[in-house]
Amino acid sequence: MEYLSQYSADGGATWGQPSPATRRASGGFEGELEELGTIQVKPWIDPMVESLGFDPRSTYVEHFWLPVLGPSCIFLLRRLAYRFDLEAESQELSLKEMSCEIGLGSPKGFGNSITRTLNRCIQFDMARLLPNGVLSVRRSLPPLSQRQLARLPEELRMLHEQLLNGFAEGTASELRRRSVQLAVSLVDTQADESEAVEALLRWKINAQVAAEALQVVWPR
Repeated sequence: MEYLSQYSADGGATWGQPSPATRRASGGFEGELEELGTIQVKPWIDPMVESLGFDPRSTYVEHFWLPVLGPSCIFLLRRLAYRFDLEAESQELSLKEMSCEIGLGSPKGFGNSITRTLNRCIQFDMARLLPNGVLSVRRSLPPLSQRQLARLPEELRMLHEQLLNGFAEGTASELRRRSVQLAVSLVDTQADESEAVEALLRWKINAQVAAEALQVVWPR
């Protein structure tokens, strides 16, 4: 599945001029952010990715994006997803508090770690730093590209393939079980079965996997 790279036109809310700590360095933050203390964040509204992608708190992201992005990025994206659920507009983010929340260290020594985490999110197109200094962050993560999948451990590559393409003859029972569990995790937050079916179709989940997942969530 190809990486979904179409971006929506989203200029961000006006927030004055960026401070020296938020000046662009290869599209990211420059130096440490400790002297800044806070940054402004807002959701990155990208209809294409959101229609086909996965919530940062989903099992898909935990299984497949975690080895690519690393734990600090995943925890940051999850924390921000909860914040955006409560307030979808631009909001102030305390870097010290967030650094502590996701386990990057105490306020005294958080600077380098939180900067690296933010820049890694930008590097992998999970966020982008707007000209006005606002950090726009994805609410939904796209499926992995073929290049990213190729770098996963073999077991995860097999699990991803089974999830999307179905079960080959002789597939190990543990992989089959995990594939169905993963599909279940994608639909068990849907309001009803019809919405779950639509979601599985959008994600192009194999029909056999989808049927078993639906049977788990909505037994006949």
